[in-house]
Amino acid sequence: VGSPVPAPFKDWMDTNVSPSALALTATDQKVVYSAICEGMGIGFVAEHDAAQQKDLVEVIPPSDEWSAEFWIVTHVDLHRTEKVQAFLRRVRALKG
Repeated sequence: VGSPVPAPFKDWMDTNVSPSALALTATDQKVVYSAICEGMGIGFVAEHDAAQQKDLVEVIPPSDEWSAEFWIVTHVDLHRTEKVQAFLRRVRALKG
């Protein structure tokens, strides 16, 4: 397995945030999300996750540069099953 792909906002962070200003760094998005929701500081949260937390305040509007591609790969024999189709409908609904 290769190296993890950097978060799409990493370049922005490196340019705009001093390392001394970071209270927490983590590779597990659940840890980052929990810290932000608990008020530890500001950070990047996916829009669909932020919509679930009414107390979060958007500090900087999203940038297209922070988007990441999302690929869904299914086996040809399973692609037309109801479970896979339901999942794909849900993902499409999130995308808007």
